[in-house]
Amino acid sequence: MINNPLNSTNNPTALLLLAFSLLTPWSSSAHPYFPFEKGLKRTLDYHFYVEGGKLPQSEMRGTIIITALGEEDLSAKGYSKWRTTYEGIPSMTAPVDLFRREENGAVYMRFEHQGKWKETIELPASVDLGTEWEYFDGVRSTRKVTNKLAVSSSSGKEYKDCIEVTRTALDNPKLKDVKNIAYYCRGVGDVVTIFSMPSPLGAYVTKTRIRDDL
Repeated sequence: MINNPLNSTNNPTALLLLAFSLLTPWSSSAHPYFPFEKGLKRTLDYHFYVEGGKLPQSEMRGTIIITALGEEDLSAKGYSKWRTTYEGIPSMTAPVDLFRREENGAVYMRFEHQGKWKETIELPASVDLGTEWEYFDGVRSTRKVTNKLAVSSSSGKEYKDCIEVTRTALDNPKLKDVKNIAYYCRGVGDVVTIFSMPSPLGAYVTKTRIRDDL
């Protein structure tokens, strides 16, 4: 699984990504905001910086590539294996694999946590405004559809039918001010993610935005 910044609050370089539940699995059917297509490859621009703090020189840019490797019959549920690779991002050099599947219209993510396999709902079948559900990728949380809007790619291409999904971490008061938002667009998948964690040095901010080379 991709390193989760919510599990690594003392290491700025570990704040690079938030539990990327990025992009799409493969199946014979499809979630409207999670296109299922074997062989799909996505490229995202990555930007990390410290906002409003004492480290203006702390900025990093890179590339994230997500590739669908095909279906694997884990636990006889027919998961799709996805591999994430990184370019130009220090400490994020090894490829990361995770698995997704669809059932009754919902998208499930399977990952390994503390030596055990876990599964969580990445997107429910219904993503109407206000829909909220439990989410776990190492940190117990909720996700909620908080807006419907248009979102742009790195080059400015506009995707008009998108949902804003806001994550709230539970149980840990240190994470109450963390901002974690993902934008999923109809027929495209995950287009933008934003992660911001306050610190005495300023807010550690990670943003990813999809390119148009789909």
